[in-house]
Amino acid sequence: MPEDFDHPNIVAIDLSYSKLTRVWEDSVLLLKKLKFLNLSHSRYLTRSPDLSKTPNLERLMLKDCKNLQEIPALPTNLEILDADECIALEKMPDFSEMSRMKELHLNHSPKLSEILGLDKALNSNSMTSIHMEGCTNLTASFKEAILKGWSARGNGGLFLPGNEIPSWFTPVDPQGEIVLPQSFGCDFKALTVCVIYSSENSQSSGFLRIRVANYTQNTVFLISPMRATVITCHENCIWLGHLSNNKLNVKGGDKINVGVGPATTDDIHVRVKKIGINLEKEKLIREYAQEEGSHKAEHRDDSSHENQSRKRLKSDSSVERNPEEETDEIMQERRSMG
Repeated sequence: MPEDFDHPNIVAIDLSYSKLTRVWEDSVLLLKKLKFLNLSHSRYLTRSPDLSKTPNLERLMLKDCKNLQEIPALPTNLEILDADECIALEKMPDFSEMSRMKELHLNHSPKLSEILGLDKALNSNSMTSIHMEGCTNLTASFKEAILKGWSARGNGGLFLPGNEIPSWFTPVDPQGEIVLPQSFGCDFKALTVCVIYSSENSQSSGFLRIRVANYTQNTVFLISPMRATVITCHENCIWLGHLSNNKLNVKGGDKINVGVGPATTDDIHVRVKKIGINLEKEKLIREYAQEEGSHKAEHRDDSSHENQSRKRLKSDSSVERNPEEETDEIMQERRSMG
């Protein structure tokens, strides 16, 4: 950008598909009112600009900046960072103070090993989704810290590379029954579900549906909370998220069955390999319906297909069937299990 650029009241800048090697020199521009910056598909950009003087920036789009190696600093007000397909990205800033971050998109950054302070950022309870599929160089200690942080406090979906259910989860047989401990009773706040999935095709995606059948209460709860993405063929990914008991309404002693599979026939490319669950008592988890309402203001770089997917997610986000409508199906399942 030119050195004489002087628009202190500007709130949005779109420089996508530019040939910029740098955006502005550090310490030159003071853009206090800037809220949206789009630098996506800038193939020659190697370093994002100094954003310390954009204190009100809420959305930063860096998608498909193939030569971007470093994001040196981010304003603590930032809510959405989309840096998918930044295949050269190696260095991220410290996230310890990123208390307002809601969505972090870093798909396919194979050189990235960790993000300092990201586990601390989860303590703010504002994060709704983290996408790091295809980040195959992440350290084991980083992944464990994020999985444990999300297990206790997360409100949406966490996506990481991996092929094992974390050790603190209970593996689930999709054809079996689980008897919930009586001790959970009214203290049971959420069911944390962990899914390992993959695909035989590269660049595959599809919605997965979680189904919780309560054989004790003769109810079935369905939700399609996530769009699963696979970057490369046969890559294994982890999804982790919470189902609030305000919707599930399960009690200690209930017999339940938990299954995960494609939401529709259009989503069959993604294959579920393992399922695990964990029962949360410590903290009331906000429901998906509330979180999805906050996505109405989301500004993503690619629109047509993504918006269609979000409509499907919202319309399919939380369905609880009438017990009479499900009794026959549940009884048939129980007979099939012997």
